[in-house]
This record gives sequence, structure tokens and C-alpha cells, in this order.
Amino acid sequence: MSFLSKWTLGGALAIAALVAVFSAFGSTASAGDDDVGFDGGNIDCFKSAFGFDDPDAGFELGEEVRFEVTCVVVDLGTDVTGGFVDDNLTIIDVLPGNFQIEDAFCLTTGTIEALSGVPNFSAAISGQTVACQATPFFLGSTVTLVVIGNWWTGPCGDIKNVATAEYGGDEETPAEFIFVECADISVTKTASTVTDSTGATVAQGGTIIYVVTVCNEPDGFGEAQFVFVFDQLPLGAEFQSAASAEFALTFDGTSSQILGTTDSLQPGECGTIFITVDTADDAPCGTPFTNLAVGGHSVLASDITGSNFVGGLEGNDDNNRATVTTTVACPTPGDGGTPGGPSVGTGNSGLLDNDTSVAGWQLALLSLLIIGSLSGAYVGYRRVR
Repeated sequence: MSFLSKWTLGGALAIAALVAVFSAFGSTASAGDDDVGFDGGNIDCFKSAFGFDDPDAGFELGEEVRFEVTCVVVDLGTDVTGGFVDDNLTIIDVLPGNFQIEDAFCLTTGTIEALSGVPNFSAAISGQTVACQATPFFLGSTVTLVVIGNWWTGPCGDIKNVATAEYGGDEETPAEFIFVECADISVTKTASTVTDSTGATVAQGGTIIYVVTVCNEPDGFGEAQFVFVFDQLPLGAEFQSAASAEFALTFDGTSSQILGTTDSLQPGECGTIFITVDTADDAPCGTPFTNLAVGGHSVLASDITGSNFVGGLEGNDDNNRATVTTTVACPTPGDGGTPGGPSVGTGNSGLLDNDTSVAGWQLALLSLLIIGSLSGAYVGYRRVR
């Protein structure tokens, strides 16, 4: 999603935008009057970002962020006659398109509004544009624009946000540089059989061993919490076992679906699941067994459901799915047997519906089968960045 990184209006367009944004204010100040010019005004402005954690370490998707733009009057503005005129101090900030604005308000000191008993009031909001306007009365008067919200989607990485402030002929552009961290779950899958170590073919009644690898490859150092992966077994395949050192596993026999969950994956960390299925002895020649794996992570563990494969809080979801297809290969007439020899059987792991424990011996046995019985089989990896 493209988004505006700074306020780009200037000159007459900027004045027109200010008049439009603040038409509802009903101000009697003459900031937009062509017959009155202001000069000599001077403001110092700065912008800051605050988060739940250390902002210097970056912000994670879903984390609440508070932007503040504060301007201090250094010199009061004068009109063309040299007399003081109540010119408005205006601050405008355009937030990125993927920033969800939750609240915005204005804080003032030493302004006509503050002296009138209204030092705090709501900011004007139009789409992603947020603005404050108040009239300074003393040197040292301040106006602060506060915007509270969060990022729920990417793009992520370095973001420069620039605000624009104007008073008495002086214009300032305070900026803040932040880094938005996004966890990025990637899913890869391989298959191995006795017939073909690449998993492209399987004999009738043969065994397929799937290896599903789930990694967190973030922008920055975004931790992925409540990570899940659903594996949809092919129609006609009979589940035998599943094992993982990193994921807790459950098997739903009704939907032929395996769910793996873990509390978190650190940046660069991976987890691997080994799944063994058998094909039917009378599986038709050329039958494709296509296995789908979908991964992601969620705000809450309770949000993980198997019906929709829905994840969230991720900058890139293009790499969250992986499939692999294994085709039944039958003997060529006259060969005298099943190609590739007998199929490998691992037995039943004892993984029951809603059973989230996987015994260590299962993983060890499955690893031995893969290494000892399948030449060139892919065992899985852990990638550490």
C-alpha cells in the first residue's frame, strides 16, 4: 500500500488547505485575509514519537504509538502596520495511509484559548490529515498536536513523518524518523517418498513424508507471537503421524487437518513439522496428492481457527502458503513390480484429536527413517539470522 510520508502542500495550496480544514472553527483571526500580511513571527517546533516499548528500538505492528508536535512562540507576529495581530498558530500532520488514527487533540498554554479556559480541545481530522489551530498571546505560548494510533498492516521499515506549522509568516517542518517492525511468517514445504526423494512420485500404497518449515523473517526485529500453521492433508491420504520439536500439534480427523502452534518465533527463528501419510493400495495411477500448508501469527491465541486460515499483523503475507504435489506412479507393464520398491511405514504416532503433546521418541524415529531410508531426503532446517 502506498502512503503519504509528509505534507506536500505549499504556498497558496497550503493556505487554501488551512482555510478548508478550519472552516468549522469559526475563528475571527485574519490568517486567511489577503489584505493583512504577517511578519516577524518566529516559532520553534519539534516532533516526537512514543510507544509502549523503547521507540529507539522500533515499533511493532499493533503497538500503540503517540505522535506529538509541539511549537513554541519565540517572537510574536505583527501586521503590516507593525502592530500585534492575533494570528493563528497552525500545525498540520498527514499520517501514513496504513496508520490507524484512534484519537487526536490539541494542548495549549499561553494562548487565547487557554486564557479563555479551554487549553485542551479536539483536533480537526480529515482522512489522514490532522490539525490544530490556536492563537498565541504571550512569548513562550505553546501549541501541541497529539495523535494516537497504530499500524495494523505494512509497508514496514523506515518511515519519515513530517508535520507543517505556520505562525506570523514563519513556517516550520518538524520531522520524526521511526522504524516499524513487522514479523513476516514464511512457509516452505517438501515431500519425500521411497520412489522419489524429491516427493514428485509415490507408489500405490506408499508413504509420503512431508516436511513443513515455518520461519519468521521480519523487517527489523519484529517478534512473531502466537504463531500457527495449518496443514491440510490431501484427499485420500491416511494420516499416520506428526512430530515437531517447536510446535504443539493437534490432528482433526474430520477435516484431515493438522494444527501446529507455538507462543513465538524470534527474528530469524524457524520451526519444523514432520508429517507422515499413507496412500491407498489401489490409488489410481496419476492421482495427484496435493498438500497445503498455511502459516501466520495472531494477536491472541484464541484468534487461531482452522476454518479461515486467517493471520494478522504482518507486513507481507505473500509467502504464508506452500503446496507440494506427489503423483501416484504405477508399474510399467512388464517391469514385474512396483517402481521404487516397498513403501516405508512409520506406524501410528498415537497423536489423537486435541492432543497437543508429541513424544520425543516420535521425532527421533521419524528423523532416523528420513535419514536412513530416504536418500537425499530433506530433513528441515532452522535458520538463524
